[in-house]
Amino acid sequence: MNSMKFFRLLFGFLILAGSMVSEPFTMVSGKEPVVLTETQKLQQAAAPLLENLPEEPVRKLEAIHDRLLEHLSYREGPAQPGDNTEAALINGYGICDGYSRSFQYLCSQAGIPCRLIQGSSIRGIPHSWNMVLLNGEWLYVDTTWDESSNERPYHDYFLVSLKEMEREHFPDGSPFLPDGSGPGYYEQLGYSVQADSPTLKEDFSKAFAKQFQDFPPGKPGAVFLEVKLLGEPYLESRKAFQQHLYSILLGIHNILENNGSPYTIKTYGAIEYHFNDATRVLTLYPVAVKRNH
Repeated sequence: MNSMKFFRLLFGFLILAGSMVSEPFTMVSGKEPVVLTETQKLQQAAAPLLENLPEEPVRKLEAIHDRLLEHLSYREGPAQPGDNTEAALINGYGICDGYSRSFQYLCSQAGIPCRLIQGSSIRGIPHSWNMVLLNGEWLYVDTTWDESSNERPYHDYFLVSLKEMEREHFPDGSPFLPDGSGPGYYEQLGYSVQADSPTLKEDFSKAFAKQFQDFPPGKPGAVFLEVKLLGEPYLESRKAFQQHLYSILLGIHNILENNGSPYTIKTYGAIEYHFNDATRVLTLYPVAVKRNH
């Protein structure tokens, strides 16, 4: 081999004549390195995101959604080649089309029917999102808008109904979209509250505590919990939450104490929360603290 064509392995890239070629490759013993095709690179990027997926359908989709958002970062700025492809999965960043196409690709690899929808958003710009089949019902997902700077993604736009998605998402043309009114993420996992419940305050505490225990913090500090309000009267239940906030926090604390959770939450001081009126998801930002034994 010509001395100018020597190669060596450095951080998974091929070095040719002192220049780095950013093409991932695999080493075959005793042979030249093999440069991967786009399909192989896509499969390689997807493989760790699809490992050991839960069997329960809603948890499987949750894992795909959450792992994808942990893997990707939203890229600001002018359009670039590959923005409208699954290349986001390879690059680790992209825009809405890259997010939705990557989600579709991961679902297809996991054997889950998923479709891409393109159109515009209430923000007045082109946008894309997905619909996915769960337990015989088509539900809607916007991974881009579930992006979060927290330790785990949001789920405001994960497995929601057509009615909820249509409030802020407008598909191109007049496609037929299934109603998607079956139970979604929050309803199936017990993270929802009926707005007309006579025990609304207690129901809020139970739903928040359940999610806290399903996603236990690994250390003290700020966490976030999401609960969905179902049915009517929505506005009145919003007000009830605000009026009884500290009673709800105390209820969460008591449930966690009684269940022996290693962590509980602070029930005093300033507390942040946010209502998403489009999907009716309430996000609460309490502070996790070590439980006194």
